[in-house]
Amino acid sequence: MSNPELERSIEAILMVVDEPVTELTLASVLEVTVDEVISSLERLVTSFEGRGFALKAINGGWRFYS
Repeated sequence: MSNPELERSIEAILMVVDEPVTELTLASVLEVTVDEVISSLERLVTSFEGRGFALKAINGGWRFYS
């Protein structure tokens, strides 16, 4: 899975969850490595700076905040 595809998939999952999702859960669902998920999350955090949403790590997982 290319990085843009992975990032879009992570975004889609995180937009609909009710509680933070761990890197391991994202990697398992998307069938990629945890390192790939972490790299994508880091890029997503940067891409959302200054916008209406923020991607944050909290309580051992990740989710979007407005």
